[in-house]
Formats: sequence, structure tokens, C-alpha cells
Amino acid sequence: MNNLNIRRNIGMALLISILPIFSLLLLLFINNKTQKLILLIILSIWYGLTFPFTNIELDSFKYAEFLIKIEYYSFELFLKEYIFGYLTAEDKLDVIQQTISYFVVLLGGNKNILYMFFSFLFISLQIKYLSVIQINDKAKKYLLHYVVIFFIFLLCIPVFYINGFRFYFACWFFLTCIIYYLLKEQKKYLFYLFLTPLIHYSFILLIPLIFIFLLVSNFKRDSTRQFVGRKMVLSAVSLSFFIGQYILELLPKFIAIFSGSLASKANKYLTPEYIDFISEKSSKGNLIVLIGEYGFLYSCTLLYLYISWKKYEYIVLNRNLYKLWVFTALIALFSFSLINVPSMGRFLVLFQVLSLTIYYMVMVHDCTYIKYRIPWYLIFVIIFALFKFIVVLRLGIEVTGVKFFLPVFVFPFFENTSIYHFLSNL
Repeated sequence: MNNLNIRRNIGMALLISILPIFSLLLLLFINNKTQKLILLIILSIWYGLTFPFTNIELDSFKYAEFLIKIEYYSFELFLKEYIFGYLTAEDKLDVIQQTISYFVVLLGGNKNILYMFFSFLFISLQIKYLSVIQINDKAKKYLLHYVVIFFIFLLCIPVFYINGFRFYFACWFFLTCIIYYLLKEQKKYLFYLFLTPLIHYSFILLIPLIFIFLLVSNFKRDSTRQFVGRKMVLSAVSLSFFIGQYILELLPKFIAIFSGSLASKANKYLTPEYIDFISEKSSKGNLIVLIGEYGFLYSCTLLYLYISWKKYEYIVLNRNLYKLWVFTALIALFSFSLINVPSMGRFLVLFQVLSLTIYYMVMVHDCTYIKYRIPWYLIFVIIFALFKFIVVLRLGIEVTGVKFFLPVFVFPFFENTSIYHFLSNL
């Protein structure tokens, strides 16, 4: 039997080395956790190595150009301009992407090697997040399990978003840290949370939110009642919609309190030219994009509010789950308040992931829940999720190379072009 397993593993390894995309098919049939992890690592590396750079308007093209810009930088010059300059220069926004890029330059400066690292780091954090929230490997998994996991990892912040690596990697870093801190009670991850602005500087806005959370999550009205109740959460989410309508008037006055590079970086998002540019760009979105983005967002919001109202008693029984629920409410208040600020609406993906996580952990772990069917109200979320999937798939074919699906031995004979560009030229 052992010899049979060895021969089977050798056969799979040879097949994967010839056709790496085969790893994706094996994931559907392999139950061994270690083998699944290895396959995911292989896929992430292969995805980065075959990442296309055919659209010059995408952020990925700018990251590739940055490699050329710093190609002849000495280590001292790089430190001076991009590490120490982070605290003083207005155009130096963060340091992680720049540091990874300089490391790749030392390895030869290949842009696909850069995206190999991006893809590996991105998927590694997704795996860490999943390892915390999913039910026990030995427990039977029902359809609801796979539906919600699909929503979180393929619709909210999928691997295709490494096109905009800085912000969306920061999202997964932030989410992984908060989930480890709240559910695993590993306090070192609270410290790691404060490092997120090094990945994308806009996350400095969430630092005050963390302090507010630490304050309110430990309060109790009395010995039997938590300080944050469901009515307070519903009111906070409603308030965020109201604040969002006036935020463009209020935010410049708030930023004026600060000075230096922080205020200058924040004001970049509030110039009339940038606001007009983003508004014009948003107005060009077709109906499917609007339904997919906003329909899925607000269906996740209603799902969170439903859980907050119907399952509040269950949530407060678990101290860690209660803290996650409170933190999700604060993220909702923050992100919906900034929804009309150019580029700040991106923070809503944090709320989407956390709201679905709360739903998953309550409904899948709750032994009173009928696990053999999809609840009727989730059907509406699934309908909007289908539109969202179309939007994600459109981006996916733009940032997935044709070579990703080809055998290794024909790799040198094909141009590294995106699926979208390949289909457009047929």
C-alpha cells in the first residue's frame, strides 16, 4: 500500500511539473491538508510566473515599470529615498511593495518573479485566514460551508486583485491579524495590525478605530449585559449611511487639523480633479458591474444585520465571536461613512469579508441550524453573487496569462499575453 502511495505521489508530481494547472484539479479530490497546502503554493507561484503585463493602464504594469526605475539604485540610495523618505516625502506612500521590488531587482529584476512573490504572499494570507475560521477538518462540511467560503475568497478579495497588490494585500494582512487576535487570542497580532500602513498608507485611518474597539469591546452595562447591543449596531450602520452623504464636506475640515506629509497624502484623494476623475470613471460602469458590486455589497450588509438581530443571543455567548461582531460593526461604520470619498470605498471589502465570516461562524457552528439546505434568504445573496462573479471573472481574464494553462515544455514558444487580449485578437 505504501509503495502504491509512493508511486501515485511520484506520478502526480511529474504531472504537475509538466502541467502545473493540474494542481487546481487535484485540489478538488485531495483531502490531505499538507498536500492541499503544497498544491496551493505551487499554483500561486505558477500564477505569478505566468502573470501578463499586456494592459498598460493596470497597476501591475506600473509595478513592473518600478523595477526598471530602481534597477541601478545602490542599497544606500534605496534606503534613503524609499525607506527613510517614507516619513518625510509626500510621494513615498509605503515601503513593503518597494522593498519586495528592490529584492527582486537584486535577483535580476524579472517582473514575473515579482508577481510570483506577490501571488505567494497573497494566497498565503488567504490560507492563514481560512485556517482560523473554517470548521474542523474532520467535521462533515455542508453546502453552506462551500458557498460562504467561495464568497469570501473568490468574490470579496480574490487573488486576481494582486493587480492592485498594495491595497488588497494590506486588506488580507489586516484581516488575518484581526482574526488571529480575536479568535485565537494571539496578542502579537494586535501589534502586527499597527504595521499595516507600511503596506498601504491609507490603513493609518484604521488605527484610531482599533483603539475605539479596544475601549468599547471590554465595557459591560452590568454583570449580565454587554455594552454593545444589537440596537446600537443597527443604529451605527444606519448612521454611517447618513455620514456618507456629507463626508466630502466634513473630511477636508478634519484633515486640516493635521499637518505635514500625512495631511498632504490624504488631500491627494480630495482634490476636485481627482474627485471628477473617479466620478467619471464610476459613471462608465455598465449595469452588470453596478448590480454585481452594489448588489453583493448591500446583500452582505443585510446578511450582517439579519445575524445581528436574529442571532445576537448566540453571539454574546462566545466572547471572541462577540468581539469580532463588534469590530465588524466599527468597520461598517468607517467604510460606509467613506463610501463617497474617491478610492476610499475600497475599504468596504473588509466589511464584506468580516460580515460573511460572522455569518459563516454563527450559522455553521450553531447546532440548531438545519445544515442540509441553503436558507431561503441566502438565495438573494447568491443571485447578486452571480453578477459579482461576472465582474471578478472579467478582471480575472485580464490578469491571467494564457501560459497559466499551458504545459511547461511549450512555455518558451508562446507570448505571455492575458486571456482577454488573446480572445480579443481571435
